[in-house]
Order: sequence, then structure tokens, then C-alpha cells
Amino acid sequence: MEKKSVSKVIPDPYKCGSRILKSNVEAQEVGRKEPIDCLKLLEEELEDKSFYGGKSLGHVDVVLVPFACWFYTYETDGNFSIENECSKLIALVKRCMEKKSVSKVIPDPHKILKSNVEAQEVGRKEPIDCLKLLEEELEDKSFYGGKSLGHVDVVLVPFACWFYTYETDGNFSIENECSKLIALVKRCMEKKSVSKVIPDPHKVYDLVGDLKKYGVEFW
Repeated sequence: MEKKSVSKVIPDPYKCGSRILKSNVEAQEVGRKEPIDCLKLLEEELEDKSFYGGKSLGHVDVVLVPFACWFYTYETDGNFSIENECSKLIALVKRCMEKKSVSKVIPDPHKILKSNVEAQEVGRKEPIDCLKLLEEELEDKSFYGGKSLGHVDVVLVPFACWFYTYETDGNFSIENECSKLIALVKRCMEKKSVSKVIPDPHKVYDLVGDLKKYGVEFW
């Protein structure tokens, strides 16, 4: 799939999420319709392949799956079903999640929304423990792919744009705990092909602020 076609059909998840949670009925409808229309276009591109990469994971698969962990939140708060509209795409996401290399770095959709103090503590410890394991796997390589980006790099970086939010709300520092991993993220972000598609961490933080206004609590 050409990069232009990907950028055309992938919606801005932060704008869509805000629309879905707005009290204005018309805005909610737009918030539901826009991502569904985009996902249907993606589903058409999948055709009869097991993955966008054919028989194995491709870049589109790796980019799509991290956003899929938000589907449960969008569906629950927006009162609609993505699977009813895009069953082939959801089946693809499930196939991707069956791979250990994917499932171990993708958060549980049900754990994205947290509300009590105990959950806050788990919310701080759990990601740090996972990131430390990832850091060990990096060893002395520049990227997980060696001298160039690999699948793990591509999966990790979209979550890195959430680090600022986690650190600010959780009052801790990921860089203090995982300095090598943060250095890796910075190297990845130096590549234009990465930086131009990864949202500004402060924009993510603003989205979380919008979600909180509608009663959604993180950590």
C-alpha cells in the first residue's frame, strides 16, 4: 500500500476520539462515521490476504494494531460496534495479536481506562517493567532491526508519544528508568518517515484532558 493511500484513509484518532465523546449528537455521529468509513477503506485494501504484508506482518499491520487497542474505548463510549462494520479488519487485528512479538507490547484495551489508587500504582509499575524488558532486548543495537528500523521499533514508537502523558499524570520519569529505550525513541524520531506520522505528545496529553472532562479517568 502506498504511503499516500495510508495517510488518506487513516483518521486522526485524537480528533475522532474527542468527537465520539462530545455531548453534541451531531458531533458524535461524525465521530462514529469518520473512523468507520476509513476502516472500511483499509478493509478493502486487505482483500483476501492474511496480513497487509501478505503471509506475514507488513508495515500497515504494525501501524494499525496499536490504534486497535483504542477500539474498545471508542465503541463503549460511542455506543457502536466496529466489528459489525469491519469484521475482516477485526479478524486481522486478532491474528496480529496472536503473535507474541505483538501481544506483549500492546496494552489490554480494558486496562487503558483506570480509576482507583491501586490501579494507578499498577499503571506506573506495569509499563516500566515491560519497557525494561524491551530495553534488555535492545542490547547494544542502534535499533531493534539492527542498523535500521525493525518491527519492534515501529510498534514501540507510536506508544512513545504517550510517555509525556503517563509521566505528567503519573508523576514519574520513564527516561530515568529506561534511558537506553528513550535514546532509541529519539533516534527513531530523527527519521522523517517516522516523525511526520507520529502525533505531538502534547497533543495526546490534550486529548486525555478532553476525555477526563467526560468522566474518563486514566491511570
